Order: sequence, then C-alpha cells, then structure tokens
Amino acid sequence: MSGRPGPLRVLLHKPLRREREPYFRVQQYVAALGRLGHRAELLDFERLKGSALRRLAGVLRQLPLSVLAFARHDVVFVTPHPLVPLYVLLARLLGCRVIMDQILTYVSHREVFPWFPQWLDAWTYRRAAGILTHSETMRRELLARFALEPARLEVAYPVVDLTLFSRRYDAEAAALRRALGIEDRFVVLYHGMWHPWHGLPYVYEAARLLEEDPRIVFVVIPKDHEPDRKNLLFVEEQRFERLPVYLQMADAWCSGFDSDARGERTFSSTLVQSLALGLPVITGRTGERATTLRDGVEARLLPLRDARAIADAVLELAGSPERARTMGARARAFAETHFSIDRLDRALAALLESVR
Repeated sequence: MSGRPGPLRVLLHKPLRREREPYFRVQQYVAALGRLGHRAELLDFERLKGSALRRLAGVLRQLPLSVLAFARHDVVFVTPHPLVPLYVLLARLLGCRVIMDQILTYVSHREVFPWFPQWLDAWTYRRAAGILTHSETMRRELLARFALEPARLEVAYPVVDLTLFSRRYDAEAAALRRALGIEDRFVVLYHGMWHPWHGLPYVYEAARLLEEDPRIVFVVIPKDHEPDRKNLLFVEEQRFERLPVYLQMADAWCSGFDSDARGERTFSSTLVQSLALGLPVITGRTGERATTLRDGVEARLLPLRDARAIADAVLELAGSPERARTMGARARAFAETHFSIDRLDRALAALLESVR
C-alpha cells in the first residue's frame, strides 16, 4: 500500500460500543475519515458471552468474516483486547496496515488480565503501523513500555463538536430544571462512567457536607446504587445528543477526585464537554489536568480525596455567580482553542499519511 494515492479503505474492527450504538469517539472517527476523503466501514459483532466453549465458538464464527473484511481494506483500526494479536497478524498477512486505537486506559493487558503475557502485548504494538493515543501521558508510557518508535504514535485528545456542545438550549435547559424541581438552585453536575479515579464517593460526601444549604444540589448521571437525597439527585443515562442540555442546565461540573495508574493516563472526554458548554470545572489536581488547566481561570483544581475542598469550591462558586460565569466563559474559550473537532482531523490525517 506504500505510496497509494487517493482515498483509503478504512475498517474500524470491533469498535467500542455504549448501549446500542458505537461509542461517540468511534462516530467521530467515521465523520473525520469522511471529511478527509476516505471510506470508513465498521465491522462489529455481538459481544461474546456464556461459557468458555460458547465464546470460543463465537470467535471461530467471527474469524472468517474478519478475514474477508481485512482483504477489502487498506487500513484497519483495532482496539486493545486479548484477541487483538491474532487480528493484527491476520491483517498484516493480508497486506492491511494496522492502527492500534489506544482508546482504553491500560497499556498492558496484565493490568486487567493477570494471565496475559506481556511479551505478546509488546509483539502486537511493535507490529502496528501506527498508534493513536488520547493523552501525552499515555503516549510516553507506551513508548517506554514497548520501546516503540516515536514517529508511529499520534496523540488525539478528546474533541467535541463545538456547535452541538454550545449554549443554545435555553428553553430545553429551563424545562429540564423545572422537571427536576431545581429551578432556583445552584446545580453541580457529574456525568460519566463509574471509574474509580472519578472519585464519586468524595462527590457524595461533599453533597452530605452541604446538605443543609438549600441553594445547592448535585445531579449525577447515570443512576448509582446511592439513594436520592434532598441535595443529591440521580438521572438515568442519557443519549449523547441529549448531554448538552443537561450541561447547560448546570452551573458547575465536577469529577476526577481520585486517581491511580490508569486514571493518570486519561484526559476526560466529559471534562472537555463541560468546558465546551462554558461550565466552571471542579476537579482534582492530578495528571494532565494539572498542567493543562489553570486553577481559578478555567477550573478549580483541588487536592485529591478531599470532600471538604470540593464542598468549599462549590460554596465559593455558588456565592459568586459573576466569578462562576467568568470562569465558564474562559472554559469555553479554552475548549475552542484546544478541543475543536478539526484537531482530530489533523491527527488522523497525519497518522494515515504515515502508514501509506
């Protein structure tokens, strides 16, 4: 495929899913590849379930379909999972260039599967023509762990559609506040997954510390096992396109109050979405957030595992609406500068050019 002119045939093999549709980043890839003039196709399968024998039978059914798809494409994107070495080998045998999409938070399968041989991870990464990562921290760890060539790794931070994630939902946000019964309260929103490094227990404790302040309410998406309280409400998981309404409904956003090795590698997509909606961000002072965001400018950067500090930051913003609005405006400007969708286009263009 070296030097092949014109559009590339790109396969996204077994892409990540959330609920019933591809993960929003996968959808962003498809749109970006289209804007770059390439042809993108998704090959997805039902997730393997049941006994080991049933899962093996499922793998055997998927293999010939994967082989046929690899043969029709120039480039295949794969995400880390225990079978990916096999798919990398098959794709290379069929003349298909492989890009490892390091969308997950681990750099070695041993972090989640203790039995997985680390040499096999090294073999796999070294045979990928290119690697897409989502933070500079992740890039540095991959380089060090597997002795990779720096030119083969491209960083694409989470990006947002700045039109979708913008303050244009006044009526919908006001109606949502009425429906939740929180019209006149200072709303602190958490939305995202249940990763340990998000530090939800500290959010819940901060809510408990502020329980007697009638001005403040915390809204958490999606529902957890915690019960609703008078200042802590849980909302069912929302469609991606609905999230901007919930963000505009809020007065501040919070997450990221704990950390571990995997948490240090991430740069939260939900944080980026909140910046884009012009929300002051309350988060932990750790990882790339601590070097990218400025305390008191776009965000409040707090010590980790400190519920009292979260509560105090909420009180500070609730008591100074003008400061909160100014911080939110700076957050939006920061998102426009650093996380616009064209950044993904440029990263994918550079990566695909390098693997031709």
